[in-house]
Amino acid sequence: MDAVDAALVHVKPDSPGTQVKLVAFTETKIDAPLRERLRLVASGAAVPAAEICQLDIDVGELFARAAMSAIRESQTEAEKVDLIASHGQTVCHISEKDETKGWKKPATMQLGEPAVIAERTGVTTVADFHVRDIAAGGKGGPIMPFAERILFGDGSDSDLLFLTIGGISNLTLLARNGSVFAIDTGPGNMAMDLIVQHAQQKGFMKGQPFDEGGKIAGSGKICEAVVEQFRNSPLMRQAPPRAFGREQFGEEFVEWMEMSMKQSDGRDVVRFADKLATACELTAVTIADAIQTFVLEAGYRPSTVIMSGGGVANSCLVSRLQERCPGLAWVPSDAYGVPYKAKDAMGFALLGYAALHRVPGNLPQATGASHSVVLGKIVPGHGSRP
Repeated sequence: MDAVDAALVHVKPDSPGTQVKLVAFTETKIDAPLRERLRLVASGAAVPAAEICQLDIDVGELFARAAMSAIRESQTEAEKVDLIASHGQTVCHISEKDETKGWKKPATMQLGEPAVIAERTGVTTVADFHVRDIAAGGKGGPIMPFAERILFGDGSDSDLLFLTIGGISNLTLLARNGSVFAIDTGPGNMAMDLIVQHAQQKGFMKGQPFDEGGKIAGSGKICEAVVEQFRNSPLMRQAPPRAFGREQFGEEFVEWMEMSMKQSDGRDVVRFADKLATACELTAVTIADAIQTFVLEAGYRPSTVIMSGGGVANSCLVSRLQERCPGLAWVPSDAYGVPYKAKDAMGFALLGYAALHRVPGNLPQATGASHSVVLGKIVPGHGSRP
């Protein structure tokens, strides 16, 4: 939750596939006050409805600026852009009901009003991609397999395995036999970033919203007891399809981890570096366990893990993954022509393109939906028709 990624993409339908070219990519920083407002809403704090309404507009304004930044970077006129696809900022994602928490049904909410984006840019905007899959009985994700199949191919020559490490980590397998498998593995950067944000609130690490390169995590001591406890928890034993969010790996998760570390070590205070090291290991072990259980033990034989998302820049995390899965090569998606920072932005551009052409964007075998559906809501731009 530190920046908004924006990619300007040229999509050309072709036979037998679709050609995709990245024209420009920019990152627009989220200022600290807005980041804190988003964090409060996403944490489940009691926030007035008026604040959520205003925040939706403010995030929409930010996204419009981010879109225009990429448009200017490409030296393209906004009038020549066919659509903007906005994922939005997720503040709640309930993939299944849980009566103990008052979750009576699956639901999701992403802030960043698309009408604001369309009005400020003049460009037709597609947003709210997850909710249609939930309406069709799915988990609302993962929804990136549709785009990964276009960006990287259908796996006809080999089993292709993709790992995205954002706030949450997820895997996609495009098998050589044509089958597709996708799953949220567990925490990504979210828990680590929250630990850093907690330190900032206490006056430490000012101006740095994350552990750059995993340097601090690499200097800490992993609490193995907490790692083993979590990897064997009911949550991690949950069968696919499954989709996670801040509800599983946000504030409550970090509090549980810190309390469990104190109990395990018999200490009243846990070192900052040890918290980061343990959170980093929790991300690594849940990814490695998912690969072992759902990919390798299922008979698939990928040789490479194609990585994207901000976690690729965490050297400590990548090192832990290499150590836990030594038989696999861990390669950033850049090696396949898709910059690791830009892959998700490019993916949502494709999902927006699909929505505009009424092409289903979910894969029911990945999300658990009862059928394929077109994802996203369309807000026309100035003088245009969707």
